[in-house]
Amino acid sequence: MFNGSVTGRMGSYPEMRYINEGTPVVNFSIAHNWLSCDEKSVKWIRVSIWGELAEKANETLHKGDLVNASGAVTFRTWTRHDGTNVEEVELRASGFEKEEPSGLAEIPK
Repeated sequence: MFNGSVTGRMGSYPEMRYINEGTPVVNFSIAHNWLSCDEKSVKWIRVSIWGELAEKANETLHKGDLVNASGAVTFRTWTRHDGTNVEEVELRASGFEKEEPSGLAEIPK
């Protein structure tokens, strides 16, 4: 496990739940443009946020928002029932920021 940061668009609305003694946890996915040599692909990164920060994320973030999240990164590999292998990147975020798209400015009235 290591720390990292990812910026991308939210592909889902935040899903809030409470565990154990009422600890809030919010989960969502971020679409990140992955550049490798001459190839460009989109990778989906699962993000989880815990505690008071989870409640803030649930109130302020929406599907389609451009978000930067940072925290502990883990990789998981598992096999589906049909035998295909799946690789997942998960980020347990310790912080997040809602971003504004670069190159876009407010249009004067």
